[in-house]
Amino acid sequence: MSAPSVDFALYLENNNISSADGYVYYGDMPDNVGACITLYDYAGEPIGKADNIEYPAIQVAVRAATYSQAYQRATEIQNLLHGIANEIINGHKYLSVFAKQSPFLAGARDSQGRYIVKQNYQIARV
Repeated sequence: MSAPSVDFALYLENNNISSADGYVYYGDMPDNVGACITLYDYAGEPIGKADNIEYPAIQVAVRAATYSQAYQRATEIQNLLHGIANEIINGHKYLSVFAKQSPFLAGARDSQGRYIVKQNYQIARV
């Protein structure tokens, strides 16, 4: 089974949402792509023993030259992902996807002065 970050990177690309170079990254945000989208897997909730449902979580990180550009792109992603229900993505059945909060500024700018806006998502999949 692939990581949720891999599945949702493909999902975003298939829905015409990507970094400036046409890709959505996972696990590591490359420094050489200015406007960039990267997904990270992180701890979710315990796996259900009786029903074998997984509850992973992902974090979406959007980098752009301005805060408003990064926030707008994160909101576009939220509009696509938040509320997914009973959908097959990259061969896996996703029961639900919910944004855990609104997009937020992730601290200071990066070493090149770019803004990074993040948002966390709770997932249920079988």
